[in-house]
Amino acid sequence: IDGTLIDSVTHTIPESAYKAVRGLKEKGYKTAIATGRDLTNLCSIKELNRDLFDAFVLSNGTCVFDSSYECIFKETFPEEVLREILAFAEKEHMTLLFETGKENFIANWVNEYVDTANEYYKEPLPPVRKWTGEGVMKIDAFQRMDFDFAELLEKVDVEIDPCPTTSFDIAPAGTSKLKGIHALMEHWGFGADEFMCFGDQENDREMILAAEKGVAVKDDKGSPELQKAADFVCEASRKDGIYLFLKEQGYL
Repeated sequence: IDGTLIDSVTHTIPESAYKAVRGLKEKGYKTAIATGRDLTNLCSIKELNRDLFDAFVLSNGTCVFDSSYECIFKETFPEEVLREILAFAEKEHMTLLFETGKENFIANWVNEYVDTANEYYKEPLPPVRKWTGEGVMKIDAFQRMDFDFAELLEKVDVEIDPCPTTSFDIAPAGTSKLKGIHALMEHWGFGADEFMCFGDQENDREMILAAEKGVAVKDDKGSPELQKAADFVCEASRKDGIYLFLKEQGYL
């Protein structure tokens, strides 16, 4: 979504992106969203027409829903890993936003990096409350962009991906958007690599490299390294990049 459908400069979804999705569906293709956002955040995007999509790979692949919002795949952190992350955040004064699939909440406090991140995401903050043992699928950690997580990674096995601002996605070990996509491909009866995907950030790298066709979106905040690694590169959504790429490739 962010930096792919939603342009990071205009913070809008251009009509050309919807035209591309509608065109694919008319041709008989299935369409899905793969994002670091969870279901709560997905539903908060008022301009996103969710009815156009056949599935949702959420929280960086830790949870997958079909078009009826029935969960077909889910993974959560072990409790002992969450306790280690909370202790690390206490020492580093790092804000942790927990995503459970049913709700989001800030599990400790709000630091200065949350405000910086919200200048990009422009979303209301969830409530602050203590974690009470419920399953957590993904954590948004707010810290400076050059923060080194090496000390945490010595203690716990987790996946950590930087976001385009002062936040990081932390997910259970072995999870990724690609793992969620593979669960979706199996659910639909497709081969593991029988998909095309678009993305702009490093948390999209694994799925883009594994796809039959992986397309890096040249968003202003997109990863130049990802653009070098992808099969194809298209322009940002405000420049009608997704639509024009699909048309040039003969899909529309």
